Amino acid sequence: PERKTQKEIFKAFGVNEADKEIDKLKKLRETYFVSNGKKKLALEHKFRDIQGNMLRQGRTSKTREIKKDIMLTEALYEWKPFENKPTQWFDSEWMFGIKGGFTLVIGNPPYGLLNKKQNKKMGHIASLDQIKRFKTSSEYKPAIKGMINVYVLFILKSISLLKSNGIFTEIFPLAFAGDISAGKLRKYIFENCKIININAFPERDNERKRVFPAVKMSVCIMNLIKKK
Repeated sequence: PERKTQKEIFKAFGVNEADKEIDKLKKLRETYFVSNGKKKLALEHKFRDIQGNMLRQGRTSKTREIKKDIMLTEALYEWKPFENKPTQWFDSEWMFGIKGGFTLVIGNPPYGLLNKKQNKKMGHIASLDQIKRFKTSSEYKPAIKGMINVYVLFILKSISLLKSNGIFTEIFPLAFAGDISAGKLRKYIFENCKIININAFPERDNERKRVFPAVKMSVCIMNLIKKK
């Protein structure tokens, strides 16, 4: 599903109703990141209690569209800052207290074409609505050319999450360096970022010489700075 912003999530409760609860969650989140031991566990319980109360408020609301309220309040409730689980939405300021972008984005994004059989099994699955959104969104326009390989979406998203002069470091297919399908993305990066280096790791038959033993493919690690 399309990720929701903090404002869209909180709109479900009505700003006046939720203000105090939102402030409580923010303070608990900030304190949690600098706490340890039993105090950390107690903060987690308080956080979950407030989330539960907000969810119940949303479900019993009679002044707004009930169906939309339930969807958005449950989206907020599903965010588990104490567990490694995905959510439908992302907001760096709300979740981490980060304003204006991250200093560093580092990762190993998934590779593979959307909705295409690869190695006798389907790769990454996306709905027709999701494909349409990727192809028509201005955010992903610099990466869309022909079939969509998910790693190019992750590269663009990662760069957009950086603050000015932030650092990007990720590993992905070496095809990025020369494949025609990545041409628009390379052009975007050349025009908007400063590449520090690209370390290439060609395909190896000997699994002990691969970056990841189970992955027989050419990959690269690119480091860049978000500045012209």
